[in-house]
Amino acid sequence: MQVKSGEVQAIHDKYCPKSRKEPSNPVWNSIKNAISRRECLYLQLNAQFGGNEDRFFTFFTLTPNQLQSKKKQKKGENLQGM
Repeated sequence: MQVKSGEVQAIHDKYCPKSRKEPSNPVWNSIKNAISRRECLYLQLNAQFGGNEDRFFTFFTLTPNQLQSKKKQKKGENLQGM
């Protein structure tokens, strides 16, 4: 949703250095991984799942058996990591 709405691109444009010679904004070092993850997930959604969000979330949703077998289950979390 953040990529679709343009939030990720706006943050990227605001804080990311425009060239290798230009110094980055000090904030960029603390947020670049989060921005990259969102961009990567969005690329996977479009490339591997054809933009179908239902298939995407079904693929990453853990089954009840998988939920029970996780040792450190966070309350309410039912998605597996990429």
